[in-house]
Amino acid sequence: MATLTLLSNRRGFEVLEQHALNLCRRMEKPASLLFFDLNDFKQINDTLGHAEGDQALKTFADVLRSALRDSDVIGRLGGDEFVALLTDSSSDETREVTQRLAQVFDARNAEA
Repeated sequence: MATLTLLSNRRGFEVLEQHALNLCRRMEKPASLLFFDLNDFKQINDTLGHAEGDQALKTFADVLRSALRDSDVIGRLGGDEFVALLTDSSSDETREVTQRLAQVFDARNAEA
């Protein structure tokens, strides 16, 4: 587990992801993989400092945790890259999740 974001790191995610995919396969349930790369994250560290960069990573992780289900597998691959495996999630359900995430991020940006 990554101590900064309280999310699984790459290795932890891969273990949890494999287990979740095996369950989906056995139960014949769909799964979706979402990949997030924070654009221009380096600029936050370079202009505002690493403490602000760390806070941005924590905030992003908090939003993912609050917007996704407990059964979804979320991880930080490294740097500014995050990933989420949505289990038992059809294309329509995945689209709804991504729209909900976009709304939450838009609302957070409006507050800033």
